Amino acid sequence: KGGMEILQATEKLIAEGLDFKLNIVSQLKKGEWKDEYITAADMEKAKQIINKHDNVITHYFSLPSTEIMNLFKQSHVGLLPSYGETYGYVVLEAQACGCPVITPNMPPFREFNDNAFGWLIDVPLKERNGTLDSDLSGENLQLFQTTLYSGLYKTMKEAIENKTLLKEKAVLALEHIKNDHSPERKTAILEQIYVDALQ
Repeated sequence: KGGMEILQATEKLIAEGLDFKLNIVSQLKKGEWKDEYITAADMEKAKQIINKHDNVITHYFSLPSTEIMNLFKQSHVGLLPSYGETYGYVVLEAQACGCPVITPNMPPFREFNDNAFGWLIDVPLKERNGTLDSDLSGENLQLFQTTLYSGLYKTMKEAIENKTLLKEKAVLALEHIKNDHSPERKTAILEQIYVDALQ
């Protein structure tokens, strides 16, 4: 769900001579949700790209959550260009490590990612059941994939080349977590609501 577009953007950036490293944590196998858009040929091509560029791409089949957090702390940018997620806690985990994230602009990502402290790729959206979601039917799938790829290429290149912007987004991502996702702060707000209701 977005992995092939990451690899395609990575190949183009490597061809342009940009200096960066890509870490992938994935078993590279089909799951259940939204994976009907991923073919066996896609999976084989992904493996070939990873093997071809093993000097740039490090692939972990699986890591304990503590090691994933350490990887975020050592990384400059997180990538979750998924075709769809139920929530995407990994984005919040990356931000809490000062690692801004690149995601599509669809729900749920735009609820907790923003161009101020990360990157939102504008993908084609369709209203469904009162909410906006990616439209992956028919020809729209190819449009979505092309848009996602070009958005990834552009934002990954910007992150690699603009260190000042990258640092600003990293600081703001951490502040976003402290201000908007602090358990202590949320508890205090909830407690105040109850206090106000009882008065």
